[in-house]
Amino acid sequence: MDHASNRGSANKKNLVNMSLSTTLRTIFAYFISTCGCFSLADPSPDVLAKLHSTVFKISSERGSGTIQAGSAVLVADGKLVTNCHVLAWAKKSQVIRDGERWPAKLIAADQEHDLCLLAAPGVPFVATATTNQLQIGQEVHAAGYPGGGSFNVSCGVVRALHSYDSANVIQTNANFAPGASGGGLFDGDGNLVGILTFRAIRGGDFHFVMPVDWVNELVARADAAEAERTVAAAF
Repeated sequence: MDHASNRGSANKKNLVNMSLSTTLRTIFAYFISTCGCFSLADPSPDVLAKLHSTVFKISSERGSGTIQAGSAVLVADGKLVTNCHVLAWAKKSQVIRDGERWPAKLIAADQEHDLCLLAAPGVPFVATATTNQLQIGQEVHAAGYPGGGSFNVSCGVVRALHSYDSANVIQTNANFAPGASGGGLFDGDGNLVGILTFRAIRGGDFHFVMPVDWVNELVARADAAEAERTVAAAF
């Protein structure tokens, strides 16, 4: 009787341990799929939530019928910025998050800096703070939808700041892949510092980000009705 009772208790304990182990594996698998920040300090849950509410997937249908996937960042109420190369030759675009879709229309283009502004009425607005106060070695987070798949955040540091056209193009080792183009680079507090744009084929330290200074200028030009509104080839 005692042996049977002990076996029953052991079985229950094993079941609890298996359940806990399964839960932890599920949480860990989710974390891996959404954030690749293992060698650096992980962004806090509040920062991750802020990034997720700010960065959207974008799908653009070209005249040939092909679909171009990218990412976009909410920078004002109903307005998102992305790379112009994501929108090149697009006849219609939409922004997507958590299964919801909103039609998006090009309202301003800065093709020299590969930045385009979209209007997407109805997109839930969350105010996004910006900063251009960066230092080499500062930790940053790259957020986007690589491959047009799931939301992803990777961590790295600022490797260099390249002075160009009255601003600093940011070089980082925070990894981003095709499809994350147009996503955002954020500092440790979740402030937007730039737009993910291009990288060397080998990746590594060679990921480049258009500075938020140019984003702010583009939004200002659009508000003043002084912006270009067409995109063909870009960058």
